[in-house]
Amino acid sequence: MKLYRLAIIIFICYWPFAASGQNRQIRHYLTENGLSDRSVLDISFDDSGYMWLCVESDVNLYDGQNFIPLHQVLYNSTKNQECQKLLTKGNNILVQSYDRKHHFDAWNLKTNKHKKIIVDTIQDLSSIQHVKTQDNWYVTGVNSNGLAFLIFDFETLNFESLFTIPNTQISNTHYIFSPMPDGTYLVLFDHYEWLILDQKGHLIKRNRLLLPEDVTTAPKELFVDQLGRIWFSVFDAQKLFFIDLKKNTLT
Repeated sequence: MKLYRLAIIIFICYWPFAASGQNRQIRHYLTENGLSDRSVLDISFDDSGYMWLCVESDVNLYDGQNFIPLHQVLYNSTKNQECQKLLTKGNNILVQSYDRKHHFDAWNLKTNKHKKIIVDTIQDLSSIQHVKTQDNWYVTGVNSNGLAFLIFDFETLNFESLFTIPNTQISNTHYIFSPMPDGTYLVLFDHYEWLILDQKGHLIKRNRLLLPEDVTTAPKELFVDQLGRIWFSVFDAQKLFFIDLKKNTLT
């Protein structure tokens, strides 16, 4: 979890000017500047380029000059919106409630339509994982049928089922997950067995990574860049590892 304490540091970088030797401009914003909370947990940019900040006690819109609480943007009411993560797409914003992995609020910023969402298809709440890309929000978790994968539909403002990996194909319920640039999905279990699934959840490939001697604990976070390179961190090492699925190794 990314937690920015005490202040938000917003870097406004003018690359052409920086290349010519001029200094980059750095501005520090605190609650004294209108920010609702000093603990910023997530950031998302909407299609208009405005920045939305998920703070522990509220959601703030930064319009380039001022921080505006979400309730003032939508209803001009006095109610705050607790936030753990958020994502904007088009006229919509999706917010995960603080400390409740399966509770969400969604709004259409143009119509002010609001919808509360509870993901009830996942029974083991401790297994829930959230994966955000630039355009999508995925929720995965264990239910009676296996490992369920859901994606948020910004048209219906609801989470829709992608597929479920049957219990017979799951050797462990501790895992990390990421969509791949080619449309497939990668699941990495904590004993370093990995699966590649197609868009319907059909198994494409399955194997177990060969580990170096300094990796002795489970994977912690997984990241796939735009080139399809797979990076992850582990609990007992302060460094990133690169996964080569073709060689089935990590470095």
